[in-house]
Amino acid sequence: MKEVYKKLLAVQSELKAPKNKKNNFGNYMYRSCEDILEALKPILKEHNAIVLLSDEIKVSECLWSYVVSTATFIDCETGESVSVKAMAREAEQKKGMDHSQSTGTASSYSRKYALNGLFLIDDAVDPDSDSHQKITGGGSQGSNRKFSKDDVTALRLDLVKLATATGKDVNELENWVAQRIGVDNFEAINQSSYAKANALVKQLMVKAGL
Repeated sequence: MKEVYKKLLAVQSELKAPKNKKNNFGNYMYRSCEDILEALKPILKEHNAIVLLSDEIKVSECLWSYVVSTATFIDCETGESVSVKAMAREAEQKKGMDHSQSTGTASSYSRKYALNGLFLIDDAVDPDSDSHQKITGGGSQGSNRKFSKDDVTALRLDLVKLATATGKDVNELENWVAQRIGVDNFEAINQSSYAKANALVKQLMVKAGL
């Protein structure tokens, strides 16, 4: 086994990046790209490794602009590296933001999910847990479960994994799911449409062997 994989495994095992920030509007907890990086720094120093983040802009055939972020883990002793990519589409229009802020938001988002993929940071719910039973309706209290935007984040992370494994565009996957369940966009998923979206995403994951 390459030394870089041994070091990456050690860092993955030691890294703890809890959701310490609260979105008061949506009433849910989340972690930011900066939270992950701050938790990483002392562990990387201990293992003599570094992480580099980079962005590039890609424009699709339908003229949507995407920020494609790459997170690269490098073993300082051997120079060996491992990289993971993720992407996010720039907002077509976001109130109160200029173009540079919109790009910065997409960059932060895509960088966070590249780091999630590299260090196995998973927002998904354990399928054997009580909370998963409530999400999927497997438990008697499923219909009474309070929906939150954190559920959409978990679905989005599944689609990032799917996109990484299949080479598809994560934003196009989001749009496809939204169209199939009859909502305007992925962020519009709510209490009534979540179960259908969750089932659809899980079907895609199974088909892809994930």
